[in-house]
Amino acid sequence: MKYLILFFLVCPIVAFAEDGTGTGGSIIDAISEMVSFISDGVYETADNILQRIAFWYIIWSIEAKLFFLDIAVGIAEFFVSSLGISEALDAALSAIDPKISEFIFYLRIPEAFNIILSAHVTRYIMSMI
Repeated sequence: MKYLILFFLVCPIVAFAEDGTGTGGSIIDAISEMVSFISDGVYETADNILQRIAFWYIIWSIEAKLFFLDIAVGIAEFFVSSLGISEALDAALSAIDPKISEFIFYLRIPEAFNIILSAHVTRYIMSMI
């Protein structure tokens, strides 16, 4: 009895309903469709699932890296501002000749020095993460 129930669960009843016009399926067609699903459909389904998992992992890892980069930049900015190097550099440049100081500020050398220092501190903090 349970084999008969299993047979009807596996084989669709539509396969037995041949109406003579050729539109209905046969049991052989139903079995061949099941075999083709097992041989091809399972692979395609598993492939789609693995593609989605890989996509979610890549997106998650990029978002995590951006999150940690934002934290590292905040720490680096706080570190550079707490050192007071840019203020010390401004004080040192104000002590020299005004024309030379003006030329140095025109070339934005203090900003470049601050950017380079921030980049080094950020790289150091990112190596810790």
